[in-house]
Amino acid sequence: MQEKKSTNLTFADRFMSLLESGGLKQIEIAEKAGVSRTSIIHWKSGRSLPSGMELYKLSKFFGCSMEWLLMGEEEEGKPIQSVAIYKERADIAEKRLEDLKKSMIGVIKKF
Repeated sequence: MQEKKSTNLTFADRFMSLLESGGLKQIEIAEKAGVSRTSIIHWKSGRSLPSGMELYKLSKFFGCSMEWLLMGEEEEGKPIQSVAIYKERADIAEKRLEDLKKSMIGVIKKF
């Protein structure tokens, strides 16, 4: 069994590192992770911790364990941080939609 490693960072520190690494706005995270913007503000400042359900949603969204988010413990290296991947995919999808929109406008103008 592998030994768990622990960090001295607080939940707020770990949460902020995930926010900064993903480059997403708070409103985007709130909508995509299914948590409130007010909660995000409180977590960032260290005023409160997420509930069990919120912790679960955050761990799924960020691609890391609930244990790492809450306690800073990890078993196999650093947590997977999929936010950057999500943002990249969202940017690609947004560009494709914009291209489709331009294409449709071009077709409509022909009629």
